Order: sequence, then C-alpha cells, then structure tokens
Amino acid sequence: MDELNQPSSPIPNNIPPTPLRPSGFAGQAPQTQTNIVPPPPAADAVQIRTMESDMRSVSGGVEPAPQFVTPPSPITGQPQPITQAPTPSNNPVPPAPMPAVTEVKPSRLIISLGIFLIIIGVAWITYAYLLPFYYAMTPAAEPTPEVAAPEASTEGMGVIPPPAQTQTPVGITPLGGTQSTLPKVDTDGSFASIMTALTTEAKKNPVAGTIQEISITNGGVPMNFDAFMGALLPEAQTNGLAGIFTAAFDPIFSAYIYYDEHGAWPGYIAKENPASQIDAVTLANRIQAFETSSYENLFLADPGIGDTFKTGQARGKYVDRFIPLATQGALFNYGIFGNYLIINTSNNGLVKALDALKL
Repeated sequence: MDELNQPSSPIPNNIPPTPLRPSGFAGQAPQTQTNIVPPPPAADAVQIRTMESDMRSVSGGVEPAPQFVTPPSPITGQPQPITQAPTPSNNPVPPAPMPAVTEVKPSRLIISLGIFLIIIGVAWITYAYLLPFYYAMTPAAEPTPEVAAPEASTEGMGVIPPPAQTQTPVGITPLGGTQSTLPKVDTDGSFASIMTALTTEAKKNPVAGTIQEISITNGGVPMNFDAFMGALLPEAQTNGLAGIFTAAFDPIFSAYIYYDEHGAWPGYIAKENPASQIDAVTLANRIQAFETSSYENLFLADPGIGDTFKTGQARGKYVDRFIPLATQGALFNYGIFGNYLIINTSNNGLVKALDALKL
C-alpha cells in the first residue's frame, strides 16, 4: 500500500499523452488524468485530389477541383466535416454571342406576295386598257410631207420615164416596172373581155423561156385585184376569196405571161398590205378557197382534168399548193412567197417569177 502512495515520478515530455478513456463504461469510474499534454492544434485543411474530382474533370473538361478534407481529430477520433473548396477562377473568356436570326413569319410573306400581285395587276390593266384609251383620245399628229427624191436620168437608156402624177393611182409592180411603162391589156372588166385581151397579148411575143409583165386595165385604168379575181372566179363572192383579196392585198397587182414550147401561161401577183393585220396562218387558210373555185378560168385555154391538190415547196423555204392538169405543161399552183401572193398556171412560170422578184 505504501508503494501506491509514493509520489509519482515525472513523465518525460517526449512521451505522448495517454488518451482519456471515454466515460460511461459500466463498472468504471472516471479517472483524473495528470500531466496531460494539450492536444495539438487542428490541422489545416489539406487539398486532396480524389477519384471523384478527377472523374468530374474528365467529363466536364475543366482542371481537377481539389477537395478540402479535415483529418480525424486526435482527441475524438471522428473525421471532421468535408467542405467543398471554391473553384478557382481562371477568368474564362465568355463565348461569342450567336448572330441574331430574324424569323420571317408566314403572314409577312403572304402580305409581300399580295402586294407584288397587286402591282402586276395594276401594270397589266394600265398596259391593256388605259394606254390604248389614252392614245385613242390623243389627237394624231399632222403627217410630215414627204419630199420626193430627184429621179435618175434615163436619157440614152431606152426607158420611157413615167408620166406626171395624176389622180389615177400608179402602182409599182412586183417585177420592177411601173404600170405606165408596161404593155396594157385593156378590158371592159368582164370575163370574156379579159380572156380575149390576154390571148391577143400572148400572141405578140411567143419566145420560149421568156416572161412578159403586163398591166390589165379597165377603160385605161389599172383594175383592182379583187375586181379582176371576182370576174375570173365567180365563187369568190361566196367562199370568202373576195373579202380576203380586199383586206389583205394592195389593189394594184401585177400580171405576167410565161412562154415555153407548150404555149403561153399567165400568172398573177398581189403584194400583201402591211396594214391588214391578218396573221400568216389565217391568210393561208383563207386562200385555200382557190381549190373549190373555178381556177380553170385563169388559163388561156382549157387545161384539162386535174388530179388532187398537193402541198409543195419552192426554193426550199416557200410552201405552196399545186395540182397537175391533163394538158402538157399545165399546172395550177398558188401560195405566199415572201410578201407576195403568186397565182400561177405553169411550174416553169413560177420559177421565172421568183427570179424576177429576187425571192
């Protein structure tokens, strides 16, 4: 017992203190600890990389974020609470703003389209109705008088100059002369008189391979084209030919006689009137009435029975209609050649007329 009451020897400072036994164990009373070295101060928070921080770094594309972990307390043995360290700021550059996109609403498109259609409609109405009305209400300007150019001298060339202008129209014929310089075939305008005058003229120059242009007159005045054709083709007044002759062609026309070894073959040329406003398709359809008319009256003699009308081509560019006839050398054809309607009674005569017209 005396040993127990002996004073305790001092404890070296280098010996770690014995931790206190926690109170509360059954059968043990709390003991008083002497010479206890104060516990060391709590360790500073240590930044530790953990697997979780590395995984976040890989998935998020940022540098690993260290975690602040407090080591276990040397007194209680319990771990200290873990606090998340603030993420260091590296002053990242904010992303560039996306360009603004303007959304076009369907209603705006519909309004724009409606305005465009209204503008087109106004322009069309102005062109189709208002301008013609304006021009119709505007008085026509006075025509500028034409100054005739001086005529070239024909002295010594054997050409008879045309007479002075009179009230009788003098037409320029398609083959190059004037009505006043051509041989005149004067008639009274009837079918019999025309045939007699043409037959008499044909006997004056029977040279094979030549063509002679003539002027057909009635009482000394050139006959109009529609009146001449109406005398030879009585059906022209009912099948529409007379109307198309008047509307589509100049009244002054040209006639010719072609000679070959088989006889004399007349032909007739009318120039289109540029003011007629008749399109080519309509004109071609209307003149087909020749095929149901008495075209035999255009010959100087009976040409015989014909076959059927066929479509041909002249000079590789002109379309005509023709029908071969029983008499040798006789062939009736008609067509639009350039600006001329040519009505012909022989194939070779058409070739000579196209040469003279330079077609």
